[in-house]
Amino acid sequence: CVAVAYRPPDASAASFSKMMDCFARVIENCKPSDYDLFVTGDFNLPQIDWDTYQIRSGGTSESNSAAKCLLNFMSTHLLSQMVTEPTRGKSILDLIMCNNDRLISDVSCEGTELSDHSMVKALMSFNPGIWEKAQSSYLGEMSFRSLDFNRADFDVLNAKLSAIDWEEIRHSDSFEEFPAKFTSKVLEICLENVPRKQPPSGKPRIYNSLRRKKSRLNIRLLAAKGANDAARVKKLEDEVGLLSFKIKEAIVRHLDESERRAVGKIKENPKYFYSYAKSFSKVKHSISTL
Repeated sequence: CVAVAYRPPDASAASFSKMMDCFARVIENCKPSDYDLFVTGDFNLPQIDWDTYQIRSGGTSESNSAAKCLLNFMSTHLLSQMVTEPTRGKSILDLIMCNNDRLISDVSCEGTELSDHSMVKALMSFNPGIWEKAQSSYLGEMSFRSLDFNRADFDVLNAKLSAIDWEEIRHSDSFEEFPAKFTSKVLEICLENVPRKQPPSGKPRIYNSLRRKKSRLNIRLLAAKGANDAARVKKLEDEVGLLSFKIKEAIVRHLDESERRAVGKIKENPKYFYSYAKSFSKVKHSISTL
């Protein structure tokens, strides 16, 4: 889920709060697969110290209220601010916030003649433009790469391959035709005995139940706010915050488990490990001037 915002320097706190509420509603209505959140834009809030996430003195009351609103929004949705260099003068005004910092490999700022703000570049660890196609296009193929050898029973597979009279196959055709026939026979046996890969969901299963529970709590929270029940509002806000933290933990555990599984297969299946490592390769995708 990607959101882009612009807050004018003289914007009221009320209008900024409405925009943040709009973002919150969109996030709550996202599909479960869209749990990675990116919020970026020019927020014009120089009084926020991004090393400590505290509000420095010197801002107007309206901008300070907006800064507090933004920090509360970030806390609720477990967002981290990734820009560390000034983007205008000595201030960090242009922000990139994300709830999964593993997806951002590097952030840099450089001057441009197009604006008095620096241009912020974020290097992603994946290509969002081909994310869905790259993960599912090969699953319908009748090929080796459509098979999940990590779940294969190699004892059964070896028995099936050993039962083939390879000498007979070798002498039934010419030497030039044998490699293709050999490959075709091995693929035929693998297709019959190796499970096919499943489209990845990209999220741990526990995330779904936590997300649904959080949605139900938010409905009850809105009802409590409408009834002006301050005690219940506080209790539900605490429960929503705790669930948000559990969701973040579930995502991190899922990523850590994937990493442990890849490391554990370095010796027995190095191809699996290198495939996992390659998925985090730093490939820069240029974006033309808007």
